Amino acid sequence: GAGSRARVSMCESGSRRFISGVVEGFYGRPWSMEQRTELFKREQSWGLNTYLYAPKDDSKHRMFWRNLYTAEEAEQLTALIAAAQQHHVDFIYAISPGLDMTFSSPREVSALKRKLEQVKQFGCRSFSLLFDDIEREMCPADKRAFGSFAHAQVAVANAVYQHLGEPHTFLFCPTDYCAAFCSPSVSQSAYLQTLGEQLLPGMDVLWTGPKVVSHKISVESIEEVSSVLRRAPVLWDNIHANDYDPQRLFLGPYKDRPTELISRLRGVLTNPNCEFHPNFVAVHTLASWCRAPTGGEQRDVEMGEWVSTHLSTRLHPVSAPFCPDWLKPPLLLSLQKLSAEACCVLLPWQPCGWWWCSYLAAPAVLTGEEEQDPCYSPQKALGLALADWFQEFLLPDHPGGAAAGLREATPPGSRPPGGLKKESWEEEPMQTEVESAYAPGVEEKPRWAAEPLTLDDLKLLAELFYLPYEHGPTARTMLQELHWLKAHSPEEVGLPFRRGLRQQEAAWRSRALRFDQMCEAVVQMFNRLCNAPNRSVVYDLYSYVCDIKSGVCLARAYVKTLGGHHQPPAQPGDPDPEAWTLRGGLSGEFQRMLPAHGEGDLFPQPPRTRIYCIRPYCPEDQGGAKLPRRSSASGKEPGGVQPVLVADCGCLPSLLSGELQPSPASALVLEDDAGVCGCALALIDAKEAADKCQRAVGFGSAHTCSLTAPVEPVSPGPEHHWGVNRSASVHQRAVSPSVLEEFPSLVTVQLLPRVTDSSPAQRMMSQLLSSIRKAGSKGAFCELRRADQRMLDFYTQLGCFNRVSTGEDLVVMGTSL
Repeated sequence: GAGSRARVSMCESGSRRFISGVVEGFYGRPWSMEQRTELFKREQSWGLNTYLYAPKDDSKHRMFWRNLYTAEEAEQLTALIAAAQQHHVDFIYAISPGLDMTFSSPREVSALKRKLEQVKQFGCRSFSLLFDDIEREMCPADKRAFGSFAHAQVAVANAVYQHLGEPHTFLFCPTDYCAAFCSPSVSQSAYLQTLGEQLLPGMDVLWTGPKVVSHKISVESIEEVSSVLRRAPVLWDNIHANDYDPQRLFLGPYKDRPTELISRLRGVLTNPNCEFHPNFVAVHTLASWCRAPTGGEQRDVEMGEWVSTHLSTRLHPVSAPFCPDWLKPPLLLSLQKLSAEACCVLLPWQPCGWWWCSYLAAPAVLTGEEEQDPCYSPQKALGLALADWFQEFLLPDHPGGAAAGLREATPPGSRPPGGLKKESWEEEPMQTEVESAYAPGVEEKPRWAAEPLTLDDLKLLAELFYLPYEHGPTARTMLQELHWLKAHSPEEVGLPFRRGLRQQEAAWRSRALRFDQMCEAVVQMFNRLCNAPNRSVVYDLYSYVCDIKSGVCLARAYVKTLGGHHQPPAQPGDPDPEAWTLRGGLSGEFQRMLPAHGEGDLFPQPPRTRIYCIRPYCPEDQGGAKLPRRSSASGKEPGGVQPVLVADCGCLPSLLSGELQPSPASALVLEDDAGVCGCALALIDAKEAADKCQRAVGFGSAHTCSLTAPVEPVSPGPEHHWGVNRSASVHQRAVSPSVLEEFPSLVTVQLLPRVTDSSPAQRMMSQLLSSIRKAGSKGAFCELRRADQRMLDFYTQLGCFNRVSTGEDLVVMGTSL
């Protein structure tokens, strides 16, 4: 009832209630009057109490703020304010005069007062003055009248506040409305200090947190700004706002705001997605957050309390009339522990049986994230929100085809969903005798039938469109799988799946199949969502879901191509692509041309990719190309850059003296934006190279010589090179004549520690082995230190190298070509 709603939605601060609700403050098409009225109903039902009217594209709110409303507009606003009052929602009218207002002009101040007086006549009793997103430079007249921009705004705000009779709720939005805008800091901001000192105490200040769109908001940050403003702020939260990116939608829960903030804030208003219907989740989960206790005691928000207190009022008539008498608590509380399949067995009636099982399973709809707030669980709040939202998808917003589609998707003899009259449900569409008698043959295509939307579809939708700073679990998994499949594909590794790689091939194809199934789930979600009866909700979501489905299908086709399937007609990277494969238009092309493109991706694993260049080794690399020093034993890059040759990277000691050159087309150098960072070298005839090495050194046996493995690093000097000690090298006994007979060629790859991505090394090795194979070699080997686990792992992960022999300190790995 109203009492319980008041208890969970308000946090008393003296005699003033905690402000909680929605601000319509985005850039874009404003919501309709009908949608706003629907919002008031939801706010009342969920325990929220405030609506701030501030649509940026209402011309008389911002651009033409001086103009009074016409008689028709006045009638609409009056009806809207009355609807808010009917649902116990405080309607706050906001105006934004800062674009072109002269603060020192009495005429301008009078125009502002006159405009707000008109709105007051409509029945509005709460107001807001917004100075966000405007230029900070004052005109000459204002500079002469005021000491600062803050003084100008305060003078106008105080005058308007007093003129309106010091209303109970009056919100002020500063130009520096987040910590990122404050110079030099929040605590030292002269602008905020002026507001705190001179704004009348009855006015509240809006604040977005550390940033315009804040990832996390800490108690300490709110205490800091409260100290400067000398009052607790009202949080204008942009966590679900999407007006800055036309390709993103946010369906994740209200999170990363500890419930300890409730006692330190004057209120919280969410500025959500531009599209009305997708905001069901944003507003619903905010309401759950506001219901969290402020005294520190834990509140059980799971199904136990929730079912017993809210089930009768929050279940839509689609299910409540058909709920059997035996389905009462505590049986409900027992059913929540069952799987969805078990619930479907126990609840066999239609159409609500499958709906009930999904509804009861809702609190566990998202799991796996760490719970940090004992009073509020974002995952459980999201589960409840999706379960409630699910009901709206099932109700047609207008008669006609949508209801007919739902009728086809419901088994015969089922009861109609709520909102549909029995007569219209039972009425069959006109059919000819031929159509009604027609049935497809055994070898013909079955007739298409719309599958009903499921709660799992909404869960997937929310995970694909989660929050500004993070993807949902399914989205992260899909990105991880796609990266792994690309990095380990035959094309990327450069070796065909053949003998010796069957295990790796099986693993790759297994994960490719799993990725394909995840893509198929997105496609099926799209199909079922587009056939949902409530077309208004579908239309708000369609462009976003269509876009993600297209992107997923492109990725799906790309993985199939990597696996050797027939290449589809339209592939990413085609010289003459289809128009529908070009994502992002002009904006996307601009972003891809910028050097920092990709640095802001939300997918942090694997590490953000450097741009690597692989080029052929040239004679200048022997005598002039410089490579930064290898790391010290601690693994950290040494300070400064000293001249070190490419050959000093630990590759082929014999190159250090110039006695040997790598085989033609069998030496590569890796560079990144900082310079040379690795190399890959090969000798097609390793035995000949060993003989030359022995003759140059003057002792030892040719068949016991180590050509590649470096010893522990020593400081380079006139007689030493980085990572190589010739005398120690030739005493290693790992390569025998039998090894050279089976694997006549030698390869080696060396990378500096800053190269954390193995893909460039894999590509270099692929080119080396291809070159050796074309030269007629039947096999290649490499020598590695037993303690060099990094390179041992690298060669092992290639899948084609196997251990051939192991010496006291060296490991020889070989591959047949």
